[in-house]
Amino acid sequence: MQAFLKGAGVGKPLKDKGLAGPSTDKKPKTVPWVEKYRPKCVDEVAFQEEVVAVLKKSLEGADLPNLLFYGPPGTGKTSTILAAARELYGPELYRQRVLELNASDERGIQVVREKVKTFAQLTVAGTRPDGKLCPPFKIIILDEADSMTAPAQAALRRTMEKESRTTRFCLICNYISRIIEPLTSRCSKFRFKPLANRIQEERLLEICEKENLKYTRESIEALVQVSEGDLRKAITFLQCAARLNMDQEISDRAIVEIAGVVPSKMIEGLLQTCFKGTFERLEVAVRNLVNDGYAATQILSQLHESIIESDLKDKDKSVITEKMAVLVLVGEAEQSVLCRRGFIQDDYFLELDAELAEGRPVLNVTFSGCSGGRVGLKVENSPHFSVNDEGVVFTLHHLYLLDKTQLVICAQDLQSGHVWKTRVHLQIHPDGNSSPLQINPSDATLAEQVPEILIPWGSIASKGDGTLRRVKRDWVIPPINVPENSRGQFPEDLVRIRSDRDKNRMLRYSVTGPGADQPPTGIFIINSISGQLSVTKPLDREHISNFHLRAHAVDMNGNQVENPIDVIINVIDQNDNRPEFLHNVFNGSVPEGSKPGTFVMTVTAVDKDDPKTANGMVRYKILSQSPMSPSSSMFTINNRTGDIITMAAGLDREKVPQYTLILQATDMEGNPMYGLSNTATAVIRITDVNDNPPEFTADRFFGEVHENRVNVIVANLTVTDKDQPHTQAWSTIYRIISGDPTGRFAISTDPASNEGWLTIVKPVDFEQSRSFTLNVQAENEAPLAPGIQLSRQSTTVVSVHVLDVNESPEFSPNPKSIKLEEGLPAGTHLTTFTAQDPDRFMRQTIRYSKVSDPANWLKIDSVKGEISTTAVLDRESPFLRNDYYNATFIAFDDANPPASGTGTLQIFLMDINDNAPHVFPPEVEMCETPDPNAINITASDSDLRPNAGPFAFELANRPQDVRHNWTLSRLSGEHVQLRLKIGALASGIYQVPIMITDSGHLPMSKKSFLKVKVCPCDHHGDCVDMERIMAMGLGTGAIIGILLCIILLLVLVLLSVMWMKRRDKERQAKQLLIDPEDDVRDNILKYDEEGGGEEDQDYDLSQLQQPDALEAECIKVGIRRLDERPLHHDHQYPLRSAAPHPGDIGDFIHEGMQAADNDPTAPPYDSLLVFDYEGSGSSAGSLSSLHSSSCGDQDYDYLGDWGPRFRKLADLYGGGHD
Repeated sequence: MQAFLKGAGVGKPLKDKGLAGPSTDKKPKTVPWVEKYRPKCVDEVAFQEEVVAVLKKSLEGADLPNLLFYGPPGTGKTSTILAAARELYGPELYRQRVLELNASDERGIQVVREKVKTFAQLTVAGTRPDGKLCPPFKIIILDEADSMTAPAQAALRRTMEKESRTTRFCLICNYISRIIEPLTSRCSKFRFKPLANRIQEERLLEICEKENLKYTRESIEALVQVSEGDLRKAITFLQCAARLNMDQEISDRAIVEIAGVVPSKMIEGLLQTCFKGTFERLEVAVRNLVNDGYAATQILSQLHESIIESDLKDKDKSVITEKMAVLVLVGEAEQSVLCRRGFIQDDYFLELDAELAEGRPVLNVTFSGCSGGRVGLKVENSPHFSVNDEGVVFTLHHLYLLDKTQLVICAQDLQSGHVWKTRVHLQIHPDGNSSPLQINPSDATLAEQVPEILIPWGSIASKGDGTLRRVKRDWVIPPINVPENSRGQFPEDLVRIRSDRDKNRMLRYSVTGPGADQPPTGIFIINSISGQLSVTKPLDREHISNFHLRAHAVDMNGNQVENPIDVIINVIDQNDNRPEFLHNVFNGSVPEGSKPGTFVMTVTAVDKDDPKTANGMVRYKILSQSPMSPSSSMFTINNRTGDIITMAAGLDREKVPQYTLILQATDMEGNPMYGLSNTATAVIRITDVNDNPPEFTADRFFGEVHENRVNVIVANLTVTDKDQPHTQAWSTIYRIISGDPTGRFAISTDPASNEGWLTIVKPVDFEQSRSFTLNVQAENEAPLAPGIQLSRQSTTVVSVHVLDVNESPEFSPNPKSIKLEEGLPAGTHLTTFTAQDPDRFMRQTIRYSKVSDPANWLKIDSVKGEISTTAVLDRESPFLRNDYYNATFIAFDDANPPASGTGTLQIFLMDINDNAPHVFPPEVEMCETPDPNAINITASDSDLRPNAGPFAFELANRPQDVRHNWTLSRLSGEHVQLRLKIGALASGIYQVPIMITDSGHLPMSKKSFLKVKVCPCDHHGDCVDMERIMAMGLGTGAIIGILLCIILLLVLVLLSVMWMKRRDKERQAKQLLIDPEDDVRDNILKYDEEGGGEEDQDYDLSQLQQPDALEAECIKVGIRRLDERPLHHDHQYPLRSAAPHPGDIGDFIHEGMQAADNDPTAPPYDSLLVFDYEGSGSSAGSLSSLHSSSCGDQDYDYLGDWGPRFRKLADLYGGGHD
């Protein structure tokens, strides 16, 4: 379809001249309306707001990404990209820059390699003639890209990668899942939504207006319905309908026929046949649909929709739709229906006039032969009708039908003799219309109302010549009319039935049927002798409107003397029922501002009385209207149909949102004197239309914003709108119409309050613009009603004041690059790197400092920004990258707080010859008897050419054996070969001095030593016994270093030992003058006072010495208290010699005793002192054993010299008394 609509070849879009309308000198070119009304710019694309917004932003910058459009057909995918391409290139460059391919036809890899790749490789240049910005790329549009083969898509991916600089691709498809992932990941994806019905209607109405078409509202709705969201399909159907109808009005029926949609009545009939018919009837219905040319998929689709919308249970719907889904050969519906021989209907029902002319065709019966043998048709039970081979039933002569009759049509196979039959039911048409009406046998309700009663043709006789003649009937009973609700005396006589044969003999009469001997029984009775027919009670027409009885006449023996005759009793209606409205309250609506005559709603009242009489004829009228504003007769009602329409203009929702009408329905054709009446209420809601434009609350709004700020609210704009809140007629859209050419501001709407938020989206510069004056217009989402214009208050002015802020200084250029030679001395001025303060209206001073200087080579003047060196610049420094040295500086102003900005200085250092070459590699290996006896060496120089190679190599003159043992052979400017002159060398390490000179201006030379390790080699030429060679290679310096380390270690050990000895001596010097072995302090742990005792705890007991030693044989272990004795074994301690005299200890104790004797507060001398156990291992033993250890030879007299307390102790142990 797209290829047909384009019609201009690949890559050549239609010319715009054919779309511009008729020309005076040339007949306009006829193009499909799909192309004629294709959008020319992105703004004209309907209902795809997100895609349009993104494309407009891209078009502003004259750039596009690779695009992928997907969605249902007819939603504007192709139109959107074509419109975008026209806006990008203009009409002149469009043909050169755009290649359009339909991938459904050209979808192979060959197309990608030939057409796509060739076009993508072309470069474009130039500008648009109109001076607008023209992008430097082309566009390739691949429509129906989901039809491309997988290899073609893979090849396209590679082309997209390689030609991304010169070409943009737009892939268009219906199913994005069929596009490979490498393509989708390289594109910006946009989904196109199915078009809303409102959007389609607007576009179709626009086309109808431009083409001057005559149409109906129903035809537009039909177009929208059959197109199913595909606007392209709708436009195509509209063009076809216009060509077929020409100057006639386009109807919805014409649209349905063009679209191939099955009429809804046929679908409903098919469903009814499925629900209530037989398989044969269903077969015929399906054949008729197939013969009419309807597509099987269309039939199934509409059947599916009808089933889903029906009142069936959900379970039944699921079963039906599941069975529909398994149909495989739906396109061959005719073959899927099994053929069955026989009449397609078992019964035909027909209404005819009473009088039929000779040869009058009655109906056509259809026999399905299924390609079988020949069949003969005939009428089996009537000589008045016949049937031909085509199945047409016709009359044989002029005749009259008196009542219902039945014909039996037979079909007999002339070979097999098999017979098929069908029945034709004929009845007289009640209205006497001449055209027969065939009743649909699938209509179950109508079939039940026509019972199958066989009526004998007793009133028609056949003469010998085949003609008919009328004979006298035996009974003449006219219809009987009985009024309902009769108040007479019952039983009430109705009619007398008699036969002219009762003159000769006695007859008995009886009646049968509903109302007599069938329910409801007993309503009618007959006198069996006189034949008087009577009714026994009042009748109700609304319950039973007529009775069909049969009268019988028999003799006294019960023999029938007359054929039964029908007696019809009609119940005559009385006005005994009031009209009843279907609802007590009817709800309707009408748009405000509607013109007089606008339909509002229909009210309905039903009357159970006979509608063919005045009793059941209802008339309507309006009793009252509330409120009666602006007129008391705003509405009127059709007294027959109940249609309420507007009668006067002036409906305004903002003034009167709702009207209440009191309605009256009266029977007897509205006669107020005789008719019965009833009332109901109609509530008419006035719906809102956009007849009130939004109006700003002020003529001018003010706002302010700081420079360089974005996405902040600048001002709130408020409007008033009298339309219904939170509707499209109330919701406001704010639009900046002037004052913002660069799009720095945007206005969004608060959906709750309808306020406009003026927001800045692009930064502004105070130094360029101090204020903005914006003209803003307010519009509603819905268009204004016809005749309503925007008011002056719908436009306002917004003054935005820009506030100055302190901006950071800016270096220019940044980064700044300079080129210097390395080796510049310290203090050299390099450049001036200054920054400018954007704040032109602020007088500020800028200062500079250094932020980053990896090698610490530079310094900057804090005021002038002059940069000079502090060290020599070396290109070979590790701080350089690709010969560039980067340093960062900062500039800050003197504001409070200050603002700062950084700048980068890039120094490109050019090489000078400041590095001498050296041999490389520095070490080599050689066998004692080398073969070959040459080694290739080169030189390494940190400088660059031409300050490096080629190099000059020369052996040093000293030592003299160098030139005797070695020689150099030049291989190239970079390499030489060191050869051994003699046949062999002893194992060891040799230092070969080589003088190397570079090629720089003022060349540099340096003597380098090549370390040659000579070693014994195996048969492979690999060195062995390298450890010995390495040991031999230790020089004198290495040996001296090892000896120094050993000596230093020994000195450290000796110093450590001496220090430990000195520390022990100092510790011994601090001991008491006595022998350390006599010191018992290490055994004294603690003395706790457990009661009263001596208050001499302040004595310095550290000066106590062990008393005189006792003899070993006098030492005994005394008896101790259990709570003082340790649990382990008591040790025996060696005795030590006693001190020769008390010494200074005695003086100390003596002074203490004198103080205690003179102290009146001291406790008694004999107070018991309790001492805790001091631990085992004390040479003094336990003090608690003093009272039990004694020796007769011990002399305690010396204790008397220590004071009264020790004298008492001497008495206790020495045996003395107090």
